[in-house]
Amino acid sequence: MITLHVIPSESTTYSFGGCVNQGFTQGIIEDAKEDAETWFDKLQEKVKENKVKLREEIIVNPSIVGTMLDYAECESIDLIVIGSRGIRI
Repeated sequence: MITLHVIPSESTTYSFGGCVNQGFTQGIIEDAKEDAETWFDKLQEKVKENKVKLREEIIVNPSIVGTMLDYAECESIDLIVIGSRGIRI
């Protein structure tokens, strides 16, 4: 099983007045990565109980859908399951 978390990069970040603070945006991305890693750690514990192999990927890219489709094509993935809230484990 592969879990993929795509974090939108700054080109999709909207800000008040059209100005984007690079440091602020980078901080948001780093926070999102940390949150994803925490979630992946909890998920890893759950799948070990059921002897499921899990690979985790975090990708930062402006196109969430494009990234998912490109990743699926490159990895020869046949089925994509998407959760709208996937936060609770």
